[in-house]
Amino acid sequence: MNNTYTLKIMKTINKQSLRQITVVLLQFVFLCAYGQENFLPGYIIDLKGDTTKGFIDYRNWDKNPKDVVFRNDTDGIKSTYKPLDISEFRVLDELYESAIVEIETSPVLTAKLKPDPELYFAIDTTFLQTVIRGTKSLYYLKDRTGKSHFYTKDSLFRLLIYKRYFKVVEGKNGVAENRTFLGQLINYLEDCPDIQKKIKNTGYNRQSLEKLFSDCYNIKNMPVSNGFEKTEINFQNKTEKVKLEVGLHAGMTSTSISFRSEKREYLSEAEFKPSLNFTYGMYFDFILPRQQGRWSVCNELTFTNYLTTGEYLDFESDEKYTINYTTMGFSYLNLNSMIRFKYPVKKIRIFANAGLSNGVLLKETNIRKREIKYYTEELTEYSHAVKGVREMEQRFNLGLGAQLKKISFEFRYELGNGMAQAIQLTSTTKRFYFIFGYRF
Repeated sequence: MNNTYTLKIMKTINKQSLRQITVVLLQFVFLCAYGQENFLPGYIIDLKGDTTKGFIDYRNWDKNPKDVVFRNDTDGIKSTYKPLDISEFRVLDELYESAIVEIETSPVLTAKLKPDPELYFAIDTTFLQTVIRGTKSLYYLKDRTGKSHFYTKDSLFRLLIYKRYFKVVEGKNGVAENRTFLGQLINYLEDCPDIQKKIKNTGYNRQSLEKLFSDCYNIKNMPVSNGFEKTEINFQNKTEKVKLEVGLHAGMTSTSISFRSEKREYLSEAEFKPSLNFTYGMYFDFILPRQQGRWSVCNELTFTNYLTTGEYLDFESDEKYTINYTTMGFSYLNLNSMIRFKYPVKKIRIFANAGLSNGVLLKETNIRKREIKYYTEELTEYSHAVKGVREMEQRFNLGLGAQLKKISFEFRYELGNGMAQAIQLTSTTKRFYFIFGYRF
């Protein structure tokens, strides 16, 4: 493909609005997030205690499910079960038990806290996720509002109580905590005396509570009477952690620049040609827990550059006119931070991402050449085309791509505020990427 044909394609693509690209990406994410079933081997246990093996539509739930879709075989009839229909189900390494439990409904985000220490309870019918099951068990619920609740179990599920609220101290607002759950844990884990001193430092979060319960089972030399020496954990669901993927990418960019100014017509009226250049760099993709690894935060360190020219004729008369030749070229080291959504389609993973970029200026070409014609006289002058160049350019980008095993391809659009920071001069940079990547 020759450069002339490529530039024509780039010019055609540039006519598409940023709004249209955004709509396409949002539609892609929405359809992928809700469109495809994911039946994996699992089982259900009914209210009589009978186990039925089959396949469960696994959604790697971030919030505890209110129902589960099950079928006996891969092509069987789908049945939907709610917590009152079955006692538990398991898929992959996740085990859920049906329960009718108390939840504490006070807000948890600092911005929504109120100066009210009162506890507010409601009843919820749900599937509790089993974190640890054994002599001493721990369960987890993330409700529809995104609030986390933790439970122990003896004959019943017991809510571990915790609340944050505002409290005025010496005329200033502070955040106070109702940490009743610490006393509850002291009583619940009383058969494990060596763990008591650790309870006071336990936070109301899954990682901290899971560690406390695990330590309870791991303590050696426990008396037989406490019941722990002969008991092992029947089930433990390890908290998912952030995973890191590292790779390299390289490809082509097409960069276009434009200006708006009432006084610098040699910039605003000139048509700068798109610049085709190589780009390369490396990425660090932090895969977020839950949602089957579909969401991630991708950080990139990349190199981009461009070099383009524009021409503007300032015509006063047949005897006097000025030709302005402008050459603009900039090289950047970029730090890109993006939210990425991946979706599996057979062996391929389609992905879309959006984010921000900061480009640090490495090299600058910024030349204005004026050829002044006056009758038979000719004068040539050189100066900076843009006086006042940004040391850092800010940009917004949108991308769509596909990944097959370790190889990926992406098309990306980027819109930046350009190089100019002069008064009454606005610059814009538009860049299209065609990138190939390799994941280690």
